[in-house]
Amino acid sequence: MKHLLVFTFLVLVTISCKKKKEYEHCEHANVCVTNVGSSKLPYSWGGSQLKDTLAPGQTVCKDAGYLDTDPQNRSYSMVYFMTPNKSTSIVPTSCNMQQDVQ
Repeated sequence: MKHLLVFTFLVLVTISCKKKKEYEHCEHANVCVTNVGSSKLPYSWGGSQLKDTLAPGQTVCKDAGYLDTDPQNRSYSMVYFMTPNKSTSIVPTSCNMQQDVQ
């Protein structure tokens, strides 16, 4: 009986001390894109004209605005990254998000 009480106490302490999942909240989420390919990549952040170029290994970032990852309050702004071959909509999942392209 004594062992059962000790075991029950340890289980209750473990459950009560279990860390709650922390959600991210920030006024200015940052979305970064890195060119992992071997050639220069024309790109734009949502515009139809690809005026900028991303060199191999280079990273560019954009402010994605307000982000709250708590499922109760879920709020975000989608970011659009365009290249000649692909148009990608990026939904920020953290305040500092990184994505690779080629």
